This record gives sequence, C-alpha cells and structure tokens, in this order.
Amino acid sequence: MVLAAGLAAVLPVACGRGSNPPDPAVEPSPPASDAAIRGGPGTAATYALPDLAPTTAAPLPATQVPAPATPPADLAAATSIPPLEGFTEIPTGPGVGPLDVGTASDGDAREREALNRFRFLDGYARGFAKGGEEMIVTVLRFGSPADATAYLQDTIESSLVSNGSFLFEVPVPGGTGYREQGAGEDGEPYVTYGALFARGDRCFEQLVRSPAAGPERSEADAQLLARRHADHVGG
Repeated sequence: MVLAAGLAAVLPVACGRGSNPPDPAVEPSPPASDAAIRGGPGTAATYALPDLAPTTAAPLPATQVPAPATPPADLAAATSIPPLEGFTEIPTGPGVGPLDVGTASDGDAREREALNRFRFLDGYARGFAKGGEEMIVTVLRFGSPADATAYLQDTIESSLVSNGSFLFEVPVPGGTGYREQGAGEDGEPYVTYGALFARGDRCFEQLVRSPAAGPERSEADAQLLARRHADHVGG
C-alpha cells in the first residue's frame, strides 16, 4: 500500500503476503550484520524459525467472529513507538490509519483469503518518511491468540520463506526479522528490513524501506524497531 501520494514505493501490510515479489532485476547484496544486537549468526542457512505453535484452540470459522464496527482505540496506541532518527510521521494517506480486510490485503487475493481464514478483525498502520525512505508500524487483530499465531507462522512460511527472503533473529521472543527486495509501483527497486511477532490476539510488524541504489538500511534497524515495539506493547 502507498503511504501517501508523494511516496513512490508500495509498503506491505503487517505480517502479510501483500508485498511485491522479489525483483529479479535487483542484484542481491549481502545483508548487513550486527551480532551484538542479534545475538546469533542468523544466516539464511542456519537461522531456525521460532516456535510459534498455537496455544490451545484451533482457529474457528471466520463467520463466528464478526468484525466490530469501530476498531478499539488501543490499536492506534499500539503503533505509537519512536521512529528511527530523522523520520517524520505521515498523519493521513492510503494505507495509514484504521485497517479493514480490504486495506489490509491491499487488493491481494491470497492475502485476503489468509486474513479471512485466520479471522482477521481490524488493524491500524502508522507511517513515517525520511527523504526517499519509508517506515511503517502496523498491528493486526484476530479472533483469538491462536489465530494470530497461526497467521504469523503462515506468513513466515508462505510469504517470506517461499519468496527467498533472508531471515535473521530479533531480540523479541518469538520474533523474526527479514530482508527482502522488490519494486514499487513506479518500477523503482527497493530493499526492506522488517520484523514481526505476535502477542495475544495481535500480530505486529515494523519495517523500513530504502531505494536499492542505497545507502541501504541494516538488520540492526529492524531489530531496534522490534525491541521498541515489543517493549511498548508488553513483551
């Protein structure tokens, strides 16, 4: 989704498959590393996915959990974390603010199906910009903790792993960091560093995207945002 009309790249929704696939025209570059923050080697070959087994009950049919007419106010508060240095918040624009299944899936049929399958209720996205860079913090709320956990695991396996994203560790229990490449609606290639985790009935994501021409962000940026977000929401 586009944060604002003046931003060229399209940002993926939290924990979702709605992001663009990797752009084969973009030459992969070695991911940056910050072992002191990451606490481990974290290469694509050795990184182990976190244990995200659902707690108890399996997800129920979507029809059993009607979406509320008004999202709870704390969804917006859950995304209110300090941005990276120099980023300014974008208060309005497409993809910023309350999310329903349409805005959360951004027109992607696979993502819409996954959101409905795991009983998505509502969400909220907060966007920031700095020059040609973009940053977004998102929360999605589901019908139960089991739904949120299952959705997160499905996203990691069906989107990030299948698209060949580089995965790395983040200093958040059950969290996963990623680096992916793609192209915006204007065709310009970009590089994204992000992280995602689940807490209770919610799935959280933090990402920062930069033009592929550089300079590129690093794992440390995603790890810092993940830690800030986890501290903010408790966990």
